[in-house]
Amino acid sequence: MRRIIAAAFLFLPLLLHGASYVDIISNAETRSAAAAEALLQRDAGLIATAGMEVEEGADLSFSIQAEPLYEDSSAVRLSELGFSAVIEDTSLSASLPFGVSYDGSAAFVSPSASVSHAFDWGRDDDLLESMQIESSRLSVDREYSAAMLSIRSNVISVMGSLLLNEASSIRAEEELSDFLRDRSDALLLGSYAEGSLLDEAQLLEIRRAEDTLAILDLERSELEKRFMRLAGAEWTGVEGIPFPSFPDILSTEGSSELRMAELQASIAEEELLLAESGLSPSRLVVDTSVSGTAYFGERPLMEGMRLSDSVSVGGGLEWEGKEWTVSASGGGSWERDGSFSPSLTIGAAWHDAGLSESEDLEIRGLRNTALIRRADYLEARRSFEEEGNALWNSILSWQRDWAEAEAEMSYRRASHDNLSQMLDRGLITAEKLHDSAVEIEALEHEMDALLLDGLSLQAEAEMHLL
Repeated sequence: MRRIIAAAFLFLPLLLHGASYVDIISNAETRSAAAAEALLQRDAGLIATAGMEVEEGADLSFSIQAEPLYEDSSAVRLSELGFSAVIEDTSLSASLPFGVSYDGSAAFVSPSASVSHAFDWGRDDDLLESMQIESSRLSVDREYSAAMLSIRSNVISVMGSLLLNEASSIRAEEELSDFLRDRSDALLLGSYAEGSLLDEAQLLEIRRAEDTLAILDLERSELEKRFMRLAGAEWTGVEGIPFPSFPDILSTEGSSELRMAELQASIAEEELLLAESGLSPSRLVVDTSVSGTAYFGERPLMEGMRLSDSVSVGGGLEWEGKEWTVSASGGGSWERDGSFSPSLTIGAAWHDAGLSESEDLEIRGLRNTALIRRADYLEARRSFEEEGNALWNSILSWQRDWAEAEAEMSYRRASHDNLSQMLDRGLITAEKLHDSAVEIEALEHEMDALLLDGLSLQAEAEMHLL
């Protein structure tokens, strides 16, 4: 964490001599500690999502086991020497157990292999997995975008507060200057004596103005510290504040929040369909196998073991439906002398197609979840539209405030030009013109703060549309 924080302040020199709005926001969104943390969380989320997208590979296993063949341990047998694999709906297995006497005079080997494949006409989970992956990716992207917008909004908010603080300080300093000048003039002209009641009243106004400036100075100090933490730079003012560009706040197109709510509803519905499909199977399993035994040497390895080679083949079908399971298996074996022994087994089983109590509870629970998720989606859409309408009203209100501010600034500047002409003709004092200039300077700071309010509202609108 210390490295991240240290890196966040590497760009301090970029802002020491002032910076544009774009530079301040860009640095905060790319190099601040909050931005670094958001990026780490996004990367972790993307890795987790990528893990969901990896298709399952083959499930492989290998086994081996050796043991004495006789009680007197004159031979050894590898009773397990096998390999198995499961690839989607196909299972493969093979084994090669064998035995051999220690002196090598006798041995046997029994290779075998089998393969089976399931044809499942039930509902698969591909669609469910696809929706879960999309939901996860949307969540990661939305959280990252929201974090970036939060960083921007926080920086804008602090800049706006700093500008308003500066506007208030400009007016407070001018007010204090007026009070001090008025008292000095009054004492010089003898309007009242020092220490008189009128003088004490003027001193009270001066102290109040000084207290106001002190409070504004403390506020400014705290705001500058907040700006340093958020933007990673000292506050030296802001230039080039752009005019807000508001998105279509009433549009529901492209909203990841609504898409996520819709996906959650669809996921719950798909889980219900999968569960119902699993309770109403339609599945065919086909399998085949081959095995054999070959003996070598002068004597059997085990008492009673026949000294004959054999090869066996087999196959089977099993169909599982909602109420019936039907199976058939058969095959045969060939001995060394050419004789063949066939085998055939046919079976059928009926099972109750009704749901058990636990299955019924599971289905009912999934059905209720699907209904709740669908209701949640409709509620999210309703809330989205209400929030959009409220934001739209806020945007309209800001636009009215901006129009009024422009009109006031236009009036103040025209008035200042008029006062300048009146000063040239000796109709007003220079102080009157100075007061007008101070008010225009304060209004410029307030208009910059109002622009930042608009940009903050733009970020809020973009957050709403995420």
